[in-house]
Amino acid sequence: MKRNIMAGNQTQSGFGLDVFTDADLEDIHLATVEILERTGVYLQCKEAIKIFEDAGADVNYDSHIVRIPAYMLEDAIRTAPPKFVLCGRDPKDDVVLEKNRVNFLPFGEGIMVIDPFTGEYRKSLKKDQARACRLADALESYDIVEYIVAPQDIHGEVMCLHTYEASIHNKALTPIPGNHGTSRIAH
Repeated sequence: MKRNIMAGNQTQSGFGLDVFTDADLEDIHLATVEILERTGVYLQCKEAIKIFEDAGADVNYDSHIVRIPAYMLEDAIRTAPPKFVLCGRDPKDDVVLEKNRVNFLPFGEGIMVIDPFTGEYRKSLKKDQARACRLADALESYDIVEYIVAPQDIHGEVMCLHTYEASIHNKALTPIPGNHGTSRIAH
């Protein structure tokens, strides 16, 4: 099981850096609450929208927008476990997620890519998700591999399923040094 270094812990004496004050962190939290409540989030999965609706969120099935009330967010934060484990294909690749522990993953869902073979700037495809997952899985610095691109060749209603399939079926094809060829893709 992998437990990365803790952020915010002093590992040596002499120098420290606090990027945000407590007031800054509170402002970020309040802005997040406001965005989730007023603007909402876009969800493709109707089952997920239904779960939010049943929990008390304001949902719009036509626009796929879910607005999450402040009380729902605060309840989720208060009842969240202090840590949990993302399980890899091999237990030694499990990743512990907990307060102040730093983990790295490719982030975002790019809709455009530069083709690594032709140099063409084009819409992202399912094969790009597969290739990106193989690359990220092979890089020691990444702890978790998730959606990297949003395949534009897949219908939006089923895109999340195809992206997931491309992710879990495209582990690194060559052995990872120190990792005995296993995948760090969490599921």
